[in-house]
Amino acid sequence: DAVLCSQNLLTFALSARRTRALLPLDTTGNPDFIDETKLECSDLFWRGLDDIYRERRGRGGSTPKTLWERLTFQGGLMEQLRTGATKGDALVKVAYNSSGQILRAARTTADVLMDDGCYYYITETADEAAYLTALLNSPCMQLAFQQARRSGRHFHLHIWEEVPIPLYDNNNAAHAMLAALCKEAEAAASAVVRSMPARIGQIKASSEIRRELMTSGIAKRIDEVVRRIMPKHSPSEYDEAHPHPWNTRQTRKTR
Repeated sequence: DAVLCSQNLLTFALSARRTRALLPLDTTGNPDFIDETKLECSDLFWRGLDDIYRERRGRGGSTPKTLWERLTFQGGLMEQLRTGATKGDALVKVAYNSSGQILRAARTTADVLMDDGCYYYITETADEAAYLTALLNSPCMQLAFQQARRSGRHFHLHIWEEVPIPLYDNNNAAHAMLAALCKEAEAAASAVVRSMPARIGQIKASSEIRRELMTSGIAKRIDEVVRRIMPKHSPSEYDEAHPHPWNTRQTRKTR
């Protein structure tokens, strides 16, 4: 399976680079390396990896002590596998970064696993995912998302509590328009990604995508719609008190 790392997550896009993962699953997609009665690795190969993990793991009090505990830590990997098996091939995920100054979001139907630098939200439809992706990426909402953080530079899951985003309503014209704008932004972002070297870093790639979205006017149109949907959480205009979060100087410094 492919793993979506934070450095592969761009604004409205995923980079072409992929990290591969070797997973201990049987033909039905269930874990096959654990002796459930002892919660220990039963396979020689995985037992060797477990030994390596035990030797190199962190020594903090909350650090999982075994490979099995690490894979199941706070839901972690196994929860993603169970979710995928339950939802099936129609699964639509909206991924966003867990840290940084600027929130980045992209939707995907690919069978990818998220590392701990990303969070994800499962949507019911592609349009709902597009609506949410555009809203999370919108420049005018970045200050609200930043203020929702409770520790350092980490967004975690608190944005949903502090910034209550309305559920997608296909009959709401603004919601449908935002979903359509997301598709425009994705097309523009994909074109930027294709034009850049495959190994370019996330910061540079995201900065180039944002620059293209501002130049083309797509970012401004997204902001106009988002302000109608979230008027209490987004500034009506940019000024010294509310500078544009995508300005060139700032996007060079942030993720």
